[in-house]
Amino acid sequence: MSALGGWAAVTTALLTLVPVFLQLREMKRQTAFIVGDELPSVEILTNNDHAVYRFRIVNWNRRAFLINQIRWTNGPQIDLEPRLRTDKVTDEELKPDKHYEIQVDGRIEGWVPLEGWENRSRRPDAKFFWRYAMQDPDMTFSPASELPVMLEVTGTLAGDVQRSVVLRAEAPTLVDPQPKRGGPGPYTKPKRQRPRRIKFLKRV
Repeated sequence: MSALGGWAAVTTALLTLVPVFLQLREMKRQTAFIVGDELPSVEILTNNDHAVYRFRIVNWNRRAFLINQIRWTNGPQIDLEPRLRTDKVTDEELKPDKHYEIQVDGRIEGWVPLEGWENRSRRPDAKFFWRYAMQDPDMTFSPASELPVMLEVTGTLAGDVQRSVVLRAEAPTLVDPQPKRGGPGPYTKPKRQRPRRIKFLKRV
């Protein structure tokens, strides 16, 4: 009986320590968020068109986050444009930001900066990312809606000691199951602009 009582005491102590451990972990996360040590976050956004890879990154850290590689580790095997487009999130709307040249392995020429979240009275720095396919989606992407996708973002947190960070996100599909809910429409190739003709005025 005494042996069983000892085991019962150990089991009760372990059951008591589990919620305490969970509370301490949550307090640690809250403290990191308040101090500004929380890591940036990445989320994949669904679309109305499976020729578009669209995602968002928010920097919850007080230090700047410099992105140098964006790689899709799972998803449709497609050829993507060698450009990555970003839109900056403002209080009113999305504003076109920049275009970045990106290599086949996902490495970006230079880096994409996200400012640190120092002023807590304002929203953190966030950007929308767009990557388009080069082929016609009607011919290439018919089974893409059934494929899960995984994204891997590699960057560096600036500071006295730079820290390498790898962010990962996963989504069951690229295509929004409710197309009327929003998102980019069908992919269209950009039209080439014709050069303007210069008219010369004759002197009188």
